[in-house]
Amino acid sequence: MKRQLLGALAFVAATLAAFDASAVICSGATTPVAFGAYDVFATGNDDSTGTVVVTCSKDAGDPSGGVSVSYEVEMGTGGSGNVTQRRMSSAGFTLNYNLYTNTARTTLWGNGVNGQSVTGNFNLTNGTPTRTRTHNVFGRIPPLQDANVGTYQDNVLVTIQY
Repeated sequence: MKRQLLGALAFVAATLAAFDASAVICSGATTPVAFGAYDVFATGNDDSTGTVVVTCSKDAGDPSGGVSVSYEVEMGTGGSGNVTQRRMSSAGFTLNYNLYTNTARTTLWGNGVNGQSVTGNFNLTNGTPTRTRTHNVFGRIPPLQDANVGTYQDNVLVTIQY
């Protein structure tokens, strides 16, 4: 008999300004890492992806012309309080998973101190005052976890500093 669990990971996005917010405004949007049904008897990893989309804009009428903006995307710990072992939960039961910056799922996505953050930059001009970049979030649930049937989820705070 096959037991299946549903796992979902929801993101909560927040932005923090680290420079003159009147010249540049950055924002973020996310799509969740939705694992779907998890088979506790499967011997392979259960992988899925989500996204973090960063958009930065400047006032097109700004007389300075071009502005360079750098940003950093950080991931919180979720309900586990630990980047190295995140956990989804359902009715008091947990399911281990993690988030990574690369497709090989070898580099944990964290806050730059615990796990690596992701960085980027834009050159905003009067001709192109808004730019957007999508960063993939690579999720993995390790195999053979003995978990009860249920809908498992976690909320991870995504912080964009610029």
